Amino acid sequence: MDTSNWSSPNDYELDMSKAYDRVEWRFIEAVMTSMGFDQVWIQWIMGCVTTVTYSFILNGEPRGQLVPSRGLRQGDSISPYLFLLCSEGLSRMLTKAEESDQLHGVKIASDAPSINHLFFADDSFIFMKAEDEECGRLKDILKCYEDASGQQVNFQKSKISFSKNVSMIVQEELAAMFGVERVDKHDKYLGLPTEVSYSKTEAFQYIMEKTRNKMKSWKDKTLSMAGKEVMIKSVVQSVPTYVMSCFELPKHLCQEMHRCMAEFWWGDSDNGRKIHWIAWDKMCVPKEEGGLGFRNMELFNQALLAKQGWRILRCPDSLLARTLRAKYFPNSDFLHACVHPGDSYTWRSLMKGKDLLVKGVRYQVGSGEAINVWSDPWIPRPYTFKPFSAVMEGLEDMRVADLIDPETRDWMVDWLEELFFPEEVELITKIPLSLRNPADRLIWHYDKHGLYNVKSGYHVARCMSTMSSQGSSSHASGDSSLWKTIWAAKVQPKRFHPRRAVGRDNRRMMTKWVYPPRGRLKINVDGAFRGNNEAGGVGVVVRDEQGRFKGAWSRSISNLCSAYHSEAEACRVGLLMAIRQGWRQVEFESDCSTLVEALNNQGEDNSEVASATSGHEILRESIGDGVSPNANSDQPSLEHDSPVISPSQNGFERVLMAKRAKQMKASAKLTK
Repeated sequence: MDTSNWSSPNDYELDMSKAYDRVEWRFIEAVMTSMGFDQVWIQWIMGCVTTVTYSFILNGEPRGQLVPSRGLRQGDSISPYLFLLCSEGLSRMLTKAEESDQLHGVKIASDAPSINHLFFADDSFIFMKAEDEECGRLKDILKCYEDASGQQVNFQKSKISFSKNVSMIVQEELAAMFGVERVDKHDKYLGLPTEVSYSKTEAFQYIMEKTRNKMKSWKDKTLSMAGKEVMIKSVVQSVPTYVMSCFELPKHLCQEMHRCMAEFWWGDSDNGRKIHWIAWDKMCVPKEEGGLGFRNMELFNQALLAKQGWRILRCPDSLLARTLRAKYFPNSDFLHACVHPGDSYTWRSLMKGKDLLVKGVRYQVGSGEAINVWSDPWIPRPYTFKPFSAVMEGLEDMRVADLIDPETRDWMVDWLEELFFPEEVELITKIPLSLRNPADRLIWHYDKHGLYNVKSGYHVARCMSTMSSQGSSSHASGDSSLWKTIWAAKVQPKRFHPRRAVGRDNRRMMTKWVYPPRGRLKINVDGAFRGNNEAGGVGVVVRDEQGRFKGAWSRSISNLCSAYHSEAEACRVGLLMAIRQGWRQVEFESDCSTLVEALNNQGEDNSEVASATSGHEILRESIGDGVSPNANSDQPSLEHDSPVISPSQNGFERVLMAKRAKQMKASAKLTK
């Protein structure tokens, strides 16, 4: 913690006495009113809060009735949210005091945001200068909050700690002013150690003790192998998850957890050790590759830390991201940050997660202006996502936008063939481009939605570990289909995973074509994809409310990256047809529920073909509000070799872009 700006910081850990029972109802109502909640909503909430009654159980029967005048019911699903609203009152009082220079928070760097309090429910930390004046202001704020909300600070459980720069005499005086205990450091906050500068083993030893105690109670019970598997996966391996999301556990601690789980699995006891017939590393291999799917805790720890790094990338304006950026990477971004001598253990742990993150993060091409062709990851090829081709002299600063035709928004294949290897040209031409020219953004390559998740991150970490070891799993890929067949077999429940024995009927349910509403046309779109040559086709059929044929079109398409890509291209062709024919009241139907969900979703889309689907918004705006995409579980595919209506896709796009440009110029003139 950087305290160069002021030499006497201290932090105050608050504990509220009977936090839920003391909340005044009038305070809750006043807070909701000041925050802008509707009066009807406030009446509903207060009706739920004020109509509670209590009875006393005597000899097993409820007796009497007590009507309270304040307090929130513990266990009620809405009570935690109402308590957060109460805490928001104290938070705003502290923030206002800091804005008026009455209190001063702490900064970890000169350009970092100031933090004067951290709240989580009734667990609170307040930071300020170790001065009589500021401590007096804080007491006044707490007194005002207590009078308004009914809350009461429990000074017996509250603690205060100081910086090493504060003399012991001043520490004792300020602690006596608050009437709380003075401590050298706070051991834990929200279950995590507040300081990890000392021995890492000592700081996280409580995790190992908690794990041993759980398995020790199970050893006395007779559990089958299936029961042991469930207990290990659902209980033991979830114990350190919260801690591993913030800190990198020492390697020997992870190995100790593996040893304890292996002893429990094979039935070791105090009387003797049984033979471990298979190494634990092999049992951590997925079931599809011949293992049992236990987690490697070290790799799982890295995947959880990568999740925190992903949040820093996706939310650069969050308090955590702004604080870390000011301290550790003020002149770069998170992916290019590194560890320097003296950095905190928390930052070193995040850098461990970043090492995994760079193996799967790449740019999704939008406009291409922010992507350097040679140094940035943008080609969909693991694990570097960068071109292998040599950099041509004079083109070191070339951008991906220079490879895109600005008029047609297509790749300039001739230019690509001069710069890249043929394999790279094939990969680049498969990248969908948007008509909207959106900004470039980072996505996670191994998820169909482009978002990082711990499951895919753990898979990447395991694959990278296997590639580096070049050992026992060299045969796994060849046996993958065999193990999948074994686990999916329709036989009696298997010993290790009974749930997998249940078979599924994969027969597709046929559905009947539904007529569109009166006055509308229904446009059925479908795409086909052949994985062997990565090509396919699209087809469109248009019918009216009586089922009469209005038009159709089909064509083959090369350079497709997936079946989802072909479905998106089919939908785009259908929209272009509607624009060409002047159809405004139309309804689109597709058998791809993922595509329909993406088109109806108003949020951010990070899927592999998001650039292609993002262009649909311009097309839908050109048609009007009559567009209504919906999903159909089954629809006939087209097999026409020649179109009934044969529009030129690139020509349509150019006309549409020119039309949109004229509209923008006209609106600009009107504004002037």
